[in-house]
Amino acid sequence: MARLESNPVALIGQGTPVSAAELLTENDFDLLKVRPNEDYAQYDFVGKLDARLTKAIDMTFTGNYFSILDKVTPEQGRNPSAPTTFARSWQVFNSQNNPTRFADRMRTNLRFRHRLGNTEGGASSEKSSIQNAQYTLQVGYERSTQKNEDARHRDRLFDYGYIGQFDYNYIPTFGAVPDTIGGVFLGFRPIHNGYLRQFSRYTRAEVNPVLANFNNGITDVQSDAQFNVLNGLYQRDNLQRVWNFMKT
Repeated sequence: MARLESNPVALIGQGTPVSAAELLTENDFDLLKVRPNEDYAQYDFVGKLDARLTKAIDMTFTGNYFSILDKVTPEQGRNPSAPTTFARSWQVFNSQNNPTRFADRMRTNLRFRHRLGNTEGGASSEKSSIQNAQYTLQVGYERSTQKNEDARHRDRLFDYGYIGQFDYNYIPTFGAVPDTIGGVFLGFRPIHNGYLRQFSRYTRAEVNPVLANFNNGITDVQSDAQFNVLNGLYQRDNLQRVWNFMKT
């Protein structure tokens, strides 16, 4: 794996760049009994509190809370035994970068119950005109949150897929339009019709070093189309899609 991370691109034929992972054979793989670099933990808390305020009034408070930490292969699908093609390729080559899902939920309920009528009893008690009646008020509150993030980049959104700075020069371009006076053609006059974007320089960054390694060895660059990775995306076609490698 270290060799692939250092040199993720190989040249075949007349110098056509392909993902070096496509040149691996079955002898380069180990069969594992479990999915690598996956983890799951869930914590649940439940509570209930009953209070009898008077003989006629009681209250009940209930609450539950759970928290989940789920480190899993992305796009695993609903059936882990039949993952997607993307999940299989990620699992083979990039499981060390499995994202983590954090989720939690809190739910509370408060119930107020009031019994109407004579609740004191006794021989001297006056008989109430309301017997065996009650009303209940109930209110609930629920909140849930969820986020998925990479353990390295967390909430730094612009770190995802960043491999460095691409500088460009914008050169004015001109065209020509007919020049007439009173319907008499006088020739053509120049007009400014836009800018031509011209690649200037690439400065590598180490935020995603393995992804940046896809551009190793590229020299005498005249256009950004010569780079294997641009804007975090691998620009070349793979011979077999299952061998997608190190997409961050």
